[in-house]
Amino acid sequence: MSITGLRNYIRDIRKCTSKQTEQLRVNKELGKIRSKFKKSKKMSGYDRKKYVAKLLYTYMIGYDIDFGHIEAVELLHSKKYSEKQIGYLAVALLLNENDEFIKLIINSIHNDLLSGNEHSQCLALTAIANIGGKEMAEALTSDVQKLLVSQSSSNFVKKKASLCLLRLFRKYPDLLIPSEWANRAEGLLNNYDYGVLTSVLSLLLALVAQDPEGYKVLQSKAIQLLKRIVIEESVQKEYHYHNVPVPWLQVKLLRILQYWKVPKSKTSGNLLTNCLNKILTGFRLTRSRNHNNARRAILFESINLIIHLKNSERLLKISTKTLLKFLSYKETNIRYLSLECLTHLTAVSDDLTLVKKHQDTIFKGLKETDIGIQKRALDLLYTMCDHSNSTVIVGELIKFLVVANYSIRDELVLKTAILAESFATDFSWYVDTILRLIRLGGDSVSDDIWHRVVRIVTNNPTLRHYASKVLFRTLQTKCQEKAVSVGSYILGEFGGTIARERDSTPDKQLNVLIKKYKIVKPKTQIIILSSLTKLAKRHGSLREQIVEFIDKQRTHINTEIQQRSCEYYLMLTKYVDILEEAFEDMPEFPQLENSLLKRIKEQEEDTMDPRAWSMEQKMREKGLGGSNKELTKTKEGEIEQTDEQPKEQQVKTTELISMNQDELIPKENVQTNTKVREVSTIESQTIGENSINLMDNNQNIQNNQQQTSTSKGTSILDELSGINLNEGQNTQNNQQKQKENYPTSNNNNQGQQKTNEEEIMGLFGSNNNNNNNNNNNTRQNKIKNVLNSLILSTQEDPEQKLKNNFDSLCTNSGGVLYQDKYIQIGLKSQYHGSEGQLMLFYGNSQNSTFENFKTHITPVPYLKLRTDPVVDQIPGNTQQKQLLHFQCLQEFSSPPKINISFNCEELGQEKWNKTFQLPIVLSKFVQRVPLRAQEFMGRWKQIMGPPLGYQGTFVARTISAMEIGQILSGLGIQVLNGVDPNKNNLIGSGLFVAAKKKVGCLLRMETNLNNKSIKMTIKTTNTTVTSALKNLIQTQLEVRIL
Repeated sequence: MSITGLRNYIRDIRKCTSKQTEQLRVNKELGKIRSKFKKSKKMSGYDRKKYVAKLLYTYMIGYDIDFGHIEAVELLHSKKYSEKQIGYLAVALLLNENDEFIKLIINSIHNDLLSGNEHSQCLALTAIANIGGKEMAEALTSDVQKLLVSQSSSNFVKKKASLCLLRLFRKYPDLLIPSEWANRAEGLLNNYDYGVLTSVLSLLLALVAQDPEGYKVLQSKAIQLLKRIVIEESVQKEYHYHNVPVPWLQVKLLRILQYWKVPKSKTSGNLLTNCLNKILTGFRLTRSRNHNNARRAILFESINLIIHLKNSERLLKISTKTLLKFLSYKETNIRYLSLECLTHLTAVSDDLTLVKKHQDTIFKGLKETDIGIQKRALDLLYTMCDHSNSTVIVGELIKFLVVANYSIRDELVLKTAILAESFATDFSWYVDTILRLIRLGGDSVSDDIWHRVVRIVTNNPTLRHYASKVLFRTLQTKCQEKAVSVGSYILGEFGGTIARERDSTPDKQLNVLIKKYKIVKPKTQIIILSSLTKLAKRHGSLREQIVEFIDKQRTHINTEIQQRSCEYYLMLTKYVDILEEAFEDMPEFPQLENSLLKRIKEQEEDTMDPRAWSMEQKMREKGLGGSNKELTKTKEGEIEQTDEQPKEQQVKTTELISMNQDELIPKENVQTNTKVREVSTIESQTIGENSINLMDNNQNIQNNQQQTSTSKGTSILDELSGINLNEGQNTQNNQQKQKENYPTSNNNNQGQQKTNEEEIMGLFGSNNNNNNNNNNNTRQNKIKNVLNSLILSTQEDPEQKLKNNFDSLCTNSGGVLYQDKYIQIGLKSQYHGSEGQLMLFYGNSQNSTFENFKTHITPVPYLKLRTDPVVDQIPGNTQQKQLLHFQCLQEFSSPPKINISFNCEELGQEKWNKTFQLPIVLSKFVQRVPLRAQEFMGRWKQIMGPPLGYQGTFVARTISAMEIGQILSGLGIQVLNGVDPNKNNLIGSGLFVAAKKKVGCLLRMETNLNNKSIKMTIKTTNTTVTSALKNLIQTQLEVRIL
């Protein structure tokens, strides 16, 4: 029966000519329904159904519904199907799994499942599958199982129940235990309704994929069912699809059988082989496209099963020939599936003679316009590659890299690098291939790839001379930044092997490194700085020139480069005796898991339903770049892959603990007081007494390790790291320490396992000799004492330190604002338009409790501020949070201030009391606005000069367009490309957004390469905004006198 009121309501909504009229009509109807529900005791079932249906329609057209849930629940109790149907529809749409109303409907659903009424059962099963939720699943899963296996349930209900159970299992896999469910599931395969069997197989596929052995009892039943379909052909005509009997059921049966090995029963094994033989040999093309597609789907899945079982050489050969034949078909889908099956075949087959004969045909797949075909061809070439064809395949892949689509380049580069390493015929070919890969791959080449080059060159002394020579020649040309990274590293470590050659003297090595330093990013500049220091250690004649160069970098805008430059400068001038110890030659790296193969494995694990095979299995079987293999050279000069080290020499994995924001130190290092590689790379922002004491105070560290509470023994940066604090520059530098530090040695004495990147990018280490522990300890103490002196000599005064932290937070969303021996204050912020939120973290660094802890923010007219309360006590070694909500009302030039005070035992009668500026500056409310050149120039000409415009010149810490652009972006300015013809100049635009007004901002930065100055022009429509932006930008870029 139709609902007249609902039909009229829908007609009225459709007649609305504007959003406003629709809103008025909806509000009128919702008000009417609300008033009716207040008299719900007198309401008939028809009216309740009508009004709930109107609410559902209103919800479906995009309006929020916050009432009527109780009335929808009451409809579930109705005995009329139409009312119950609307009730179930309402709860399925309006409720989610965490809704408090779920408890009210569980009992109603339970009653409907057990009612015996087919329609009620189907409605209940649909609601369970749509809503889900742990509480509902735990309460009703057993009822759904009963319906599925019950003899009294209709086939229609069984299909619904199996799909409902599949939905619950995918969300909560622990609900179905194989030992309890396997035998019951076996009986489901005896059903002769193929619709039920198709639904049940969907459920069983998910169950078997999770635990194949637990459901192995189903194997024989699945084979019998396949026999019934394929050999006996006892399938009713109504289940034929274009004369193909139940194709989807056949595909699911063939797929589920791939999760088990060859049946132990000879009878079952022969029966399965006969079924596969009939499918494979009985394939015939017809004029019906649908018939052919269905047959091919079954054929491809049967080939996958044949490959998996590997129990019939005859069937494998037939499968291979069939797949290779399909490669020449015009249909893209057929070629795609053929390549996929061939990849599966080559991943498990030992004889690839037939496939290799069609290698040229597979190469053509790389030239297809369809990206899917290209990816499958790449997978196939990756799995079929071995020592006999590696040179050809790697060469073709590198040729393809030149024209490859960007969506496949990352995977292509990664797999090419693995093949080049795993099947290298000689060292020179490997080095040349990887350098060519780096040159052509560009940004698609990950750091892992050049790290592997470093490991292999370091572990093979005979390769060092050739690698140094080739990389030096590469650096003399225009090359990618990754090539500069690996070349700088190799020259720093092994440049001495080519120093006596006329074309690569130390002077020439120095010149090429300095030339590249000026055009690369800070991460690569760090590597070059360390290489230059090693060059100065190795060649005394170059020391004065290198010291002069490093001295200029001590005022670099990048804090990591600035810190390293200060340390290297002091070691080269004042602490020369420590230079030899700090920059020892790198020993060979330990044999660790190949990080490239780890990335391949991670990519394969991204799928939801795991396949029964993977290419990673092929890598294990063939030993391709294995996790415990490394390229080495035998006495005869041939390359071989060495096995992993003996167990007593293997490195152990040590858990990293956070000492403070600067250090990540393995526990074993802390407990045994061994030397830490990263000790010299402490961030300048937090260098001080706390950093030095933490290295020596083992007892305090061990006590912190024993605390299990999340609030105790945790530094403020640990808490901040949980909310992506690494967006801040300083914190980001801290987190990248182990990536950006340059290696000189490796410490294996304590059995540490470091990641590939940590090994490559570390700075300090000890000699890898277990017999020299006493000497090592002496050197460790000596190095540590000198490094402490280096730290103290580069330490900032507290006021300068606070100012640097504040300036950094002006362009970043989080970091540390202030830190001393009592307290650590950090923050994390986010902004949207004129509104913002700022989370403050107060960390107690003492053992005693902070008493009378108070904070007060001075009210300002330009901010509407709401502050959450903060507790008045902070126990020792814990931290507290305080959230600030604010809205910018108008333009302003000075940030708000916060006063913090407290008492603690260490202070005695004194009170800790300080006032800080909060990094809530005007640029935080500036949004980046992209403009075309014509739009920018039109607006630029409208604003002439002061006071709306500003123009001035200052000496800058950097004139790098990239670094200036990063700072402007942090200040909310959009850098515009193609506006100024001079590439050294930057043009920017932004929009200051306040609650009461919006102000457009235009900017031009003209760099002078000769005197390292910047001419800055700012134009806005508000004098305060102009002045504030000028001060903020100049503070970030102007040279500071330290």
